[in-house]
Amino acid sequence: MYNYINKQIIFLADMFVDECDGGAELTSDAIIESSPYDIIMIRSQDLDVELAEKHANKFWIIGNFFELNDHTKRFIIENINYSTIEFDYKYCKRRNEDLCIILEGACNCHINPDLNLNANILINSKFIWWMSEKQRILYHNKIPNLRANRQTVLSSVFSCNTLNYITELANTANNGKYLIYDTTAALKNTNGAIKFAKQSKMPFNLVGGIDYLDFLYELSLHKGLIYVPLAKDTCPRLVIEAALLNCELYLNKYVQHSTEDWFQNGYIMKEYLAGRTKVFWDKIRELMISI
Repeated sequence: MYNYINKQIIFLADMFVDECDGGAELTSDAIIESSPYDIIMIRSQDLDVELAEKHANKFWIIGNFFELNDHTKRFIIENINYSTIEFDYKYCKRRNEDLCIILEGACNCHINPDLNLNANILINSKFIWWMSEKQRILYHNKIPNLRANRQTVLSSVFSCNTLNYITELANTANNGKYLIYDTTAALKNTNGAIKFAKQSKMPFNLVGGIDYLDFLYELSLHKGLIYVPLAKDTCPRLVIEAALLNCELYLNKYVQHSTEDWFQNGYIMKEYLAGRTKVFWDKIRELMISI
């Protein structure tokens, strides 16, 4: 038994925000930035059993871990106390069964022995943080053992500085056009959004490939957002950012957080998002005390 209070915490992830400003990395960065504890950041691809053993007496937070080798996964499951943040669907080799079905015709990944370790990472977690309620329910349908775990929906997480910056931009005069996120990522379905805009005769701009804060500024200049992902997207922060900036939203059924209560009202959404880091760290402290 270890007393983790006032100890360092390991944050494990495939990438951090200095390498990629994707949704998972930005959420992780907001959590790390708000931590009341010292954080040691380790990339999945840099972690082996020797390094994991060196830090085995610390509490871990595990984000994306697709680059983690199986031998190290087994060591973590058997020897580490940790909490997981699940951003997508790691029981699937493509991290999304809809994409798997589109590209391969079927998805039976949840019964694939090679992916069982990913499920066991979650099953053995001291606490699971989901991105949306629909994601949580789908996971439970695929991996019933998760029902016994302690867990809650966290959603995407924003730093105070980011929320303040978005508030400053919220009343920017718009250019009458709709923004479409310009990316080659299959899930984001840029071509589908372009097709929708053209069919609906909606003027649009493609925006992508720029720094995060610059992107927020560009988004604030637009009347609305068109985002129609090709498959389930657990909690796309792009949609949250657009809502906070008072943009009109054109979404499809695959935006999984769009029906949740906190997202339906602007004031409630701001209060909810402002409190997520406290909710997270209060629970982590509780877990560390109880171990």
